[in-house]
Amino acid sequence: MTSSVSALPEAPSALTRAEWQSAMPGGGLTMSNVMTVDQSRSLEARDQQTGDILPIPLPPWFAAEPRWLRPTTSALLGLLRLRPNWDSYGAPPISRHAVEVALELLLLTARVDTPAPAVVPTTTSGVALEWHKRAFELEIEIGQVGDVHVLYEGSHFDHMADVAVFPPYRELQRLFAALSDSHPL
Repeated sequence: MTSSVSALPEAPSALTRAEWQSAMPGGGLTMSNVMTVDQSRSLEARDQQTGDILPIPLPPWFAAEPRWLRPTTSALLGLLRLRPNWDSYGAPPISRHAVEVALELLLLTARVDTPAPAVVPTTTSGVALEWHKRAFELEIEIGQVGDVHVLYEGSHFDHMADVAVFPPYRELQRLFAALSDSHPL
């Protein structure tokens, strides 16, 4: 008996390696300083490949540019390059609204010395921001319509929490303080 093995067709790839790498942080992002009419400080992030622009008004309480701002903005802009089926399982593109809410949330709650998060696309058009630091884990998921869900766990907290958060985000400010370099974990 002869057995024949037919090769399985290769699964279609949603993005080529070059396309995926260009969507990653640093892939064609420029940041320029912009002064608004009222002289408030702001930046503008532009994706050189797509021309996509994210305005970034720096809150007055930042004495310096946050160290997380450029790498995080670059990664967020990169997510906007993802096309339908980017995961080869039919995932839709990432929602621009989710990207804007993620950046706004960080500008309102993170500190200048907060480390940059890992920026991860979700298969439901959202964005996940993740920090894993020693004995502390923080994950923030922003849905395609801007809903915010937080999961955190750490040895200096009494319990693990998985909560939806709403403005004014006081709980997030406390969590970002725990992530900062000045806070002993």
